[in-house]
Amino acid sequence: MALTDVGYELIIDFADNGGKPYSRRTYPLVATDISLIPAIVTAMLATINAATDAVIAQYRLAQVFVEDALVLPAAGVQNENQAIISAPIIGRPNKSGTVTIPAATIGCFVATSGKGANVVNTGAGVAQNYARMFDSAHGDEAYVSDGEFFDSDQMAGKRRHTKNNNG
Repeated sequence: MALTDVGYELIIDFADNGGKPYSRRTYPLVATDISLIPAIVTAMLATINAATDAVIAQYRLAQVFVEDALVLPAAGVQNENQAIISAPIIGRPNKSGTVTIPAATIGCFVATSGKGANVVNTGAGVAQNYARMFDSAHGDEAYVSDGEFFDSDQMAGKRRHTKNNNG
């Protein structure tokens, strides 16, 4: 089992006269040579822009990796069962950020049963390690949003179950 490079995608968010929410389209690219991609994306953006009355609000270029021997987890593992973690934004004490962990492992919570099974463990452990990816004082690996980091030392969290119309 390994994550295998399968190419690139151009992901475009279109804005209509109402603004957000954007309409998103994903265009899997044929080219796999990264040196060719900028010219291809530039040409595609011009073609797409000419074909729509919406405006291109933003786009992303993503390298796609796929598990080449996918084995699904055991019964009962559901992405709707989440740990939701919030913490203050660094430098903005009146603002907080939120991240979620889909199909959160029981190790993310204070206890395996009872009330503690619905409370995120804010001490050392997997939930704190996850939150620290978004903290410039610790992981400094990703933004919460809008180029912001949060203070994972002040994090709080709980379990939530989101709606899924598929099952």
